[in-house]
Amino acid sequence: MPKNKILDFGVARFDRLMAATNPEMPDNYHEDTILTIYHGTTKTAAQQIVIAGLMPQVGNFMRSVYPHAKTPAIYAADDYHKRKTFSAIRFLIASKLGKSKNRLTQEDFLLFGAVLVITTDRHKFKQTTKNDRPHRGAEKFDYVSHDLVQPDAVLENDALVAFFGDILGMLHPS
Repeated sequence: MPKNKILDFGVARFDRLMAATNPEMPDNYHEDTILTIYHGTTKTAAQQIVIAGLMPQVGNFMRSVYPHAKTPAIYAADDYHKRKTFSAIRFLIASKLGKSKNRLTQEDFLLFGAVLVITTDRHKFKQTTKNDRPHRGAEKFDYVSHDLVQPDAVLENDALVAFFGDILGMLHPS
């Protein structure tokens, strides 16, 4: 797939996608419910993922946060738990830059961060619950897959600002 397939979703296009796929959060997620879910990463990794797909693995974030995690998987969050996506990106960028995650600026985040947009109609994900976590590393309300996933879009730059909104205020001032 050519490199230009990475989409810098405009704010209006992102809002339309959200409205079309997540009209309301269901009381209980069912595997046949179509949702848009998100996986946090870096722009560099996103470029490779668009070409090869997102492969289940125990990545840097999981190894650092959950040292006992052993099962390769893909983790994603829905719109209601997007702080998890933010935390993963913040960790990855801080590691890349050799900074404390508390010292990252919005400029750092927008320069290096990316969110993969995935619709569950094309890929099988299971949502975890408080009592049903398939393996170490899975948290309550995570969406987990053990299959190769091809993202529908990549959010970068202004689309990240639109997606995260006030959450970006958690970053250190420039």
